[in-house]
Amino acid sequence: MNLRFNRRSKTPPNLTRMSSTCSLLIALCCSLSICLPLVSALDEALRLRDECKELAQSNKCECMPFMTDIHMQCPKENTKIEIRVHPGEYVMIECYNMNYKDYKLLPKMSIGNAQRVQIQNCPLPGHLSIGSILQELGVTKYTRLLFGTNNDLGTNITREHLSGLHPLGSLSFSSSHLLHMPSDLFADDSLRNLTWIDLRSNNVELPADIFSTLENLEFIELGYNRLKTLPRGIFRNQKHLQTLNLWSNELHNLTKETFESMPSLSQLDLSNNGIETFQPDIFDNLPNLTNINLNNNNFRSLPEGLFKNNKKLVKLRLMNNRVPLRSLPKGFLANLPDLTEVRLTTDLESIPGDLFANSTGLDTIKILYNKLGTLPAELFESQVNLQRLELSHNHLTNLPDDLFRNTKNLQVLKLDHNQLTEITR
Repeated sequence: MNLRFNRRSKTPPNLTRMSSTCSLLIALCCSLSICLPLVSALDEALRLRDECKELAQSNKCECMPFMTDIHMQCPKENTKIEIRVHPGEYVMIECYNMNYKDYKLLPKMSIGNAQRVQIQNCPLPGHLSIGSILQELGVTKYTRLLFGTNNDLGTNITREHLSGLHPLGSLSFSSSHLLHMPSDLFADDSLRNLTWIDLRSNNVELPADIFSTLENLEFIELGYNRLKTLPRGIFRNQKHLQTLNLWSNELHNLTKETFESMPSLSQLDLSNNGIETFQPDIFDNLPNLTNINLNNNNFRSLPEGLFKNNKKLVKLRLMNNRVPLRSLPKGFLANLPDLTEVRLTTDLESIPGDLFANSTGLDTIKILYNKLGTLPAELFESQVNLQRLELSHNHLTNLPDDLFRNTKNLQVLKLDHNQLTEITR
């Protein structure tokens, strides 16, 4: 992204007008205590604007204020680093064809607090920490750090790169083509309170101790990493973890032990992994599981009782299976009182009559794009709260007379793209 400034004018044409406007707002807000945060923000913007003006006069960088925002380009010609600042909210740093030695081009400033810092397409700063970049800019407090790059970082990242940061709540280190992460990568004290970590779109095998010092995590994103295995115990001590995303990897041999020590986990995404089946007890350690995504796998069979210990399950997605899964086991989704939504698309040719037995909370069922010729008469016997039923794109030629006997609350029924010629009441 390249900003274009008018270098003929040393002072922006709206600078005086903006100053008067800001002064008026401050005067108005000073009479109301509820406006004090706004006054502080405006003061910060005015201070940064003055720094920006001095920076531009030094001829080291191009710097222009836009209302309360600051845009910088360093150096003025053949820009290597672009910085955008919205005082109190975010700092965005983007690099253009630079190496780590070009960080010396950064201006020394006093940006102050920011909720979010985003560093895009930049190299690691040699043997220095990422925090040193922010110290140079005078970013004193931030709770979210996002580091994303199209550069190949390979095996270069170390614990030192993530040391000395301001205590973080969220960290994203995605799309960085990392090939290796040392086991102590997240061991710095500034990361101990992390609740959210995003490591998607790398190409890395994870060491067993990678999360061992992060005991407050609630969200882990590991999608699209080409992971083939997960070492046993990698998620140990993750007592607060609620969301685990493992989509688009190559995880074929998951076991019960993979998910041990995660009693709070409620959201699990295993889509697009090429999984062919599960051991019957794989989810036994997840009593609070509410939402599971199994789309785009290679399931050829699934075991009976797979969700027997997941009584809080609310939503299941099992769609776009890459190979035909022609049937499901007896009672596969039975006795799940909190289950409200099910989506099944696997080339099913038959389903058991007790598939949903005693799962009375179901309000949405979508069994689309399968090869079902008929349905068991007792299939929806327990679905007294069912409101939406979609059976489109099957091979249905007839429906049992009593199929909808108990679905008194049904509002939407879709049967298009079947071979039905008659439907009885």
